[in-house]
Amino acid sequence: MDAELVTYRHPELHFSIDLPPEIEIGDDVPHVAVVAVERADVVPPGSFRANLNVVVEQGPPGMDLDGYVEASLEQQRRSMAGFRLIDREDLTISDVPAVRTLAHFHGSEVLALVVEQWRLIARGLGWVVTASSDAISYGGRADAFAACAESLRVEDS
Repeated sequence: MDAELVTYRHPELHFSIDLPPEIEIGDDVPHVAVVAVERADVVPPGSFRANLNVVVEQGPPGMDLDGYVEASLEQQRRSMAGFRLIDREDLTISDVPAVRTLAHFHGSEVLALVVEQWRLIARGLGWVVTASSDAISYGGRADAFAACAESLRVEDS
């Protein structure tokens, strides 16, 4: 994920995000707006394929960002083996307040994974950009992940 980024525009949800051109994009995954995954031919067989995805979800009426982030983190603590929150940062994405979190957990076959997420609320919806990588490769991908996630633009529908 080191190449110049290209803009992906979702045809129905009215958002755009910059993604590396050398990835596979899927926008037909249930409950996920878009998935960008490292091509299988560029990683060793059996390796974890770094990925970035965007989820757009309805929240409860009056949902606030802090409550949204905390509910999401609590769900991850319950469902991800060895989940550990490493960092949390407030920032702005798409001209609205957002929160970035960095976490570590044990994936399949005891693989250590890093999950970096950016959450915001726009148009009354919760938006989550998730970047996942094996822990060993994360350092070389972190800047590209951030550039992609922070390029998210939620358009007025």
